[in-house]
Amino acid sequence: MNPLPHVLYLTLLLDTVLGSLPAPVNLSVSSVNFHHVLHWDPGRGTPAGTTYIIKWRVYGKSKRTHSFNSTTTSFTVKFPPKHVVFRLSVQASYNNTQSKESSIPFNPSTQTIIGPPKVSLSGCGKCIHVNISLPEADPRSGIKDIMSFYYGVQFRVFWKKRNETAERFHPIDQWCHPPTRHPVHYSVIRSRK
Repeated sequence: MNPLPHVLYLTLLLDTVLGSLPAPVNLSVSSVNFHHVLHWDPGRGTPAGTTYIIKWRVYGKSKRTHSFNSTTTSFTVKFPPKHVVFRLSVQASYNNTQSKESSIPFNPSTQTIIGPPKVSLSGCGKCIHVNISLPEADPRSGIKDIMSFYYGVQFRVFWKKRNETAERFHPIDQWCHPPTRHPVHYSVIRSRK
Protein backbone atom coordinates (compact mmCIF):
# COMPACT_ATOMS: atom_id res chain seq x y z
CA MET A 1 0.00 0.00 0.00
CA ASN A 2 1.37 3.37 -1.05
CA PRO A 3 1.16 5.97 1.81
CA LEU A 4 1.81 8.93 -0.51
CA PRO A 5 -1.88 9.64 -1.37
CA HIS A 6 -2.76 9.63 2.34
CA VAL A 7 0.10 11.99 3.19
CA LEU A 8 -0.90 14.37 0.38
CA TYR A 9 -4.53 14.28 1.54
CA LEU A 10 -3.55 15.06 5.15
CA THR A 11 -1.26 17.87 3.96
CA LEU A 12 -4.10 19.43 2.00
CA LEU A 13 -6.43 19.10 5.00
CA LEU A 14 -3.90 20.73 7.34
CA ASP A 15 -3.28 23.52 4.85
CA THR A 16 -7.03 24.15 4.64
CA VAL A 17 -7.45 24.21 8.41
CA LEU A 18 -4.28 26.14 9.25
CA GLY A 19 -4.47 28.44 6.23
CA SER A 20 -8.07 29.52 6.74
CA LEU A 21 -8.83 33.00 7.99
CA PRO A 22 -10.83 33.13 11.24
CA ALA A 23 -14.24 34.75 11.08
CA PRO A 24 -14.96 37.89 13.15
CA VAL A 25 -16.59 37.23 16.53
CA ASN A 26 -18.71 39.07 19.13
CA LEU A 27 -20.74 41.15 16.69
CA SER A 28 -22.85 43.84 18.36
CA VAL A 29 -24.53 47.10 17.46
CA SER A 30 -24.55 50.19 19.64
CA SER A 31 -27.32 52.52 18.57
CA VAL A 32 -28.32 55.82 20.16
CA ASN A 33 -30.83 58.16 18.52
CA PHE A 34 -30.51 56.19 15.26
CA HIS A 35 -26.71 56.51 15.12
CA HIS A 36 -25.81 52.84 14.53
CA VAL A 37 -22.28 51.49 15.00
CA LEU A 38 -21.49 47.85 14.27
CA HIS A 39 -18.67 46.42 16.44
CA TRP A 40 -16.80 43.11 16.28
CA ASP A 41 -13.61 41.44 17.44
CA PRO A 42 -11.13 39.79 15.10
CA GLY A 43 -11.22 36.01 15.23
CA ARG A 44 -8.39 34.36 17.17
CA GLY A 45 -5.24 34.33 15.06
CA THR A 46 -6.36 37.05 12.64
CA PRO A 47 -3.23 38.59 11.09
CA ALA A 48 -2.48 42.31 11.26
CA GLY A 49 -3.53 44.17 8.12
CA THR A 50 -6.77 42.23 7.72
CA THR A 51 -9.60 44.17 6.12
CA TYR A 52 -13.27 43.55 6.78
CA ILE A 53 -16.19 43.38 4.39
CA ILE A 54 -19.39 44.71 5.97
CA LYS A 55 -22.72 43.84 4.37
CA TRP A 56 -26.33 44.54 5.27
CA ARG A 57 -29.68 43.68 3.78
CA VAL A 58 -33.32 43.48 4.82
CA TYR A 59 -33.61 40.28 6.85
CA GLY A 60 -35.30 37.42 5.02
CA LYS A 61 -36.77 39.51 2.19
CA SER A 62 -34.16 41.24 0.13
CA LYS A 63 -31.38 39.66 -1.85
CA ARG A 64 -29.92 43.10 -2.53
CA THR A 65 -26.84 43.57 -0.37
CA HIS A 66 -25.04 46.79 0.52
CA SER A 67 -21.30 46.19 0.91
CA PHE A 68 -18.51 48.29 2.45
CA ASN A 69 -14.84 47.73 3.36
CA SER A 70 -13.14 48.71 6.61
CA THR A 71 -9.75 48.23 8.25
CA THR A 72 -11.12 48.89 11.75
CA THR A 73 -13.29 46.71 13.99
CA SER A 74 -16.24 49.10 14.05
CA PHE A 75 -18.30 50.70 11.32
CA THR A 76 -21.07 53.29 11.28
CA VAL A 77 -24.02 51.86 9.37
CA LYS A 78 -26.70 53.98 7.71
CA PHE A 79 -30.07 52.30 7.15
CA PRO A 80 -33.16 53.63 5.40
CA PRO A 81 -35.77 54.82 7.94
CA LYS A 82 -37.99 51.73 7.96
CA HIS A 83 -39.56 49.51 10.62
CA VAL A 84 -37.80 46.32 9.47
CA VAL A 85 -35.10 43.93 10.65
CA PHE A 86 -31.73 44.03 8.89
CA ARG A 87 -29.10 41.30 8.65
CA LEU A 88 -25.60 42.65 9.29
CA SER A 89 -22.61 40.52 8.38
CA VAL A 90 -18.84 40.92 8.66
CA GLN A 91 -16.25 38.89 6.79
CA ALA A 92 -12.46 39.06 7.21
CA SER A 93 -10.26 39.36 4.12
CA TYR A 94 -6.46 38.95 3.93
CA ASN A 95 -4.16 38.09 0.99
CA ASN A 96 -7.01 36.96 -1.28
CA THR A 97 -8.38 34.74 1.50
CA GLN A 98 -11.79 35.34 3.04
CA SER A 99 -13.29 34.02 6.25
CA LYS A 100 -16.82 32.80 6.74
CA GLU A 101 -19.37 35.53 7.39
CA SER A 102 -20.47 36.31 10.92
CA SER A 103 -23.89 37.91 11.12
CA ILE A 104 -26.53 39.29 13.50
CA PRO A 105 -30.07 40.63 13.05
CA PHE A 106 -30.72 44.26 13.96
CA ASN A 107 -33.98 46.21 14.16
CA PRO A 108 -33.24 49.95 14.39
CA SER A 109 -36.77 50.90 15.44
CA THR A 110 -36.74 48.60 18.50
CA GLN A 111 -33.04 48.35 19.33
CA THR A 112 -31.90 51.96 19.19
CA ILE A 113 -31.72 53.75 22.51
CA ILE A 114 -33.58 57.04 22.50
CA GLY A 115 -31.76 59.57 24.65
CA PRO A 116 -33.50 61.40 27.44
CA PRO A 117 -36.02 64.08 26.53
CA LYS A 118 -35.15 67.73 26.84
CA VAL A 119 -37.19 69.26 29.64
CA SER A 120 -37.64 72.89 30.56
CA LEU A 121 -39.72 74.30 33.39
CA SER A 122 -41.12 77.77 33.84
CA GLY A 123 -43.44 79.29 36.38
CA CYS A 124 -46.77 80.77 35.38
CA GLY A 125 -48.20 82.19 38.59
CA LYS A 126 -49.54 79.32 40.66
CA CYS A 127 -48.64 76.69 38.09
CA ILE A 128 -45.62 75.13 36.43
CA HIS A 129 -45.23 75.02 32.65
CA VAL A 130 -43.35 71.92 31.45
CA ASN A 131 -41.91 71.68 27.92
CA ILE A 132 -40.80 68.22 26.80
CA SER A 133 -39.07 67.41 23.51
CA LEU A 134 -37.36 64.31 22.22
CA PRO A 135 -33.70 64.38 21.21
CA GLU A 136 -32.89 64.77 17.54
CA ALA A 137 -32.15 61.70 15.45
CA ASP A 138 -28.76 61.28 13.83
CA PRO A 139 -28.88 63.51 10.72
CA ARG A 140 -27.60 60.64 8.54
CA SER A 141 -30.54 58.42 9.57
CA GLY A 142 -33.05 60.19 7.36
CA ILE A 143 -35.42 60.50 10.33
CA LYS A 144 -36.53 64.11 10.69
CA ASP A 145 -38.61 63.66 13.83
CA ILE A 146 -38.36 60.73 16.25
CA MET A 147 -41.88 61.37 17.53
CA SER A 148 -43.47 61.00 14.10
CA PHE A 149 -41.28 57.95 13.32
CA TYR A 150 -42.79 56.14 16.29
CA TYR A 151 -46.33 57.42 15.62
CA GLY A 152 -46.60 59.10 18.99
CA VAL A 153 -44.63 58.95 22.18
CA GLN A 154 -45.89 58.91 25.74
CA PHE A 155 -44.23 60.74 28.59
CA ARG A 156 -44.71 60.04 32.28
CA VAL A 157 -44.30 62.90 34.72
CA PHE A 158 -43.54 62.21 38.37
CA TRP A 159 -43.85 64.98 40.93
CA LYS A 160 -44.28 65.55 44.64
CA LYS A 161 -45.13 68.43 46.91
CA ARG A 162 -42.60 69.95 49.26
CA ASN A 163 -42.21 67.95 52.49
CA GLU A 164 -43.86 64.87 50.93
CA THR A 165 -42.01 61.63 50.37
CA ALA A 166 -44.44 59.92 48.00
CA GLU A 167 -44.13 60.69 44.31
CA ARG A 168 -47.21 61.24 42.21
CA PHE A 169 -47.49 60.03 38.65
CA HIS A 170 -49.71 61.31 35.89
CA PRO A 171 -49.58 60.35 32.25
CA ILE A 172 -49.57 63.47 30.14
CA ASP A 173 -52.74 62.47 28.29
CA GLN A 174 -54.72 62.97 31.53
CA TRP A 175 -53.86 66.66 31.32
CA CYS A 176 -54.99 67.09 27.77
CA HIS A 177 -58.50 68.23 28.58
CA PRO A 178 -59.04 71.10 31.02
CA PRO A 179 -60.10 71.65 33.67
CA THR A 180 -57.41 69.92 35.66
CA ARG A 181 -56.99 69.79 39.41
CA HIS A 182 -53.21 69.89 39.21
CA PRO A 183 -51.32 73.15 38.72
CA VAL A 184 -49.12 71.70 35.98
CA HIS A 185 -49.25 72.59 32.30
CA TYR A 186 -47.31 70.82 29.62
CA SER A 187 -46.48 70.99 25.97
CA VAL A 188 -44.73 68.55 23.71
CA ILE A 189 -42.36 70.18 21.24
CA ARG A 190 -41.68 68.56 17.90
CA SER A 191 -38.43 69.33 16.17
CA ARG A 192 -38.99 71.35 13.02
CA LYS A 193 -36.48 70.83 10.25
